[in-house]
Amino acid sequence: MSSLTIGIVGASIYVAKKLKEEQHLKKINLQVKHAKDTLASNKVCGSWIMKKNNENDYIGAINVLDNNNNIKDHYFEISSNYKFKWVSELQEDY
Repeated sequence: MSSLTIGIVGASIYVAKKLKEEQHLKKINLQVKHAKDTLASNKVCGSWIMKKNNENDYIGAINVLDNNNNIKDHYFEISSNYKFKWVSELQEDY
């Protein structure tokens, strides 16, 4: 095998991996967007998301202003198969 062939195969594998990762993140962000849409959209003031330790699941929160202009966190989890669920609070081990 020539070094050109090895380079082409290596680049193809790299591009395929990056595309898969990008599609994964788009699905996660879509779940967060749908969740934001269920809340009072004019009151959403931010959000954050992070990957759980040693897992393919994600946790995060959507920040919403209440009527007294206090920020209320709405916590959620997204499983590795993109199932979204609201949670009352986050565990300490995340």
